[in-house]
Amino acid sequence: MMLKLVAFIPLIFALPSIAVNWSDSRSQAFNIVVSGREEILEQCARSGIEVRYRYQIHACKRRSWWFDRCRDDLELVRSLQYDPISENIRVMSDQMGDSIAPKTTYVATIDEAFDSIGFIPGISLDKLNSGVVSGGDRTYVSVRVLSDCKGEYSQIGMRISTILTLGLIKVGSFDSGWVDFELQKGP
Repeated sequence: MMLKLVAFIPLIFALPSIAVNWSDSRSQAFNIVVSGREEILEQCARSGIEVRYRYQIHACKRRSWWFDRCRDDLELVRSLQYDPISENIRVMSDQMGDSIAPKTTYVATIDEAFDSIGFIPGISLDKLNSGVVSGGDRTYVSVRVLSDCKGEYSQIGMRISTILTLGLIKVGSFDSGWVDFELQKGP
């Protein structure tokens, strides 16, 4: 039992990381990339439980004497679900708050599905129409990625992780925290 517990500890701290980079040479759009994934998310997917990534994107402007001014501009949801009976893997993409229905595609492998939900290509600065984004040296985009297994899953692993980390880490989901991406124009 102790060996299983020791083997489980690295899984707790192997969290995915996110990167934000320009997608074009004119610095008018950026990509978000989630690299790595938790083993428990893969287990959820292989069990037929929906895995969801929720991207929160804020356009912000730094202010000298007060808090930065940020607006909730964009929330994107990407999810995957494997059907063990038909062996289909469905990937859904949705922008929250718009009137467009979610886009659904099917992929061949779970790895391809994770790559698909972990990559948001070409988010245009024009899409962040908050008036905050001007491309000056005081503007930036702040990105946060949250994931979870949407459905029923064994609670034992989650309870053990909560006890071991004193409630600081919740296995079965991750929160990347806010990552800031400066909007200074490229060379």
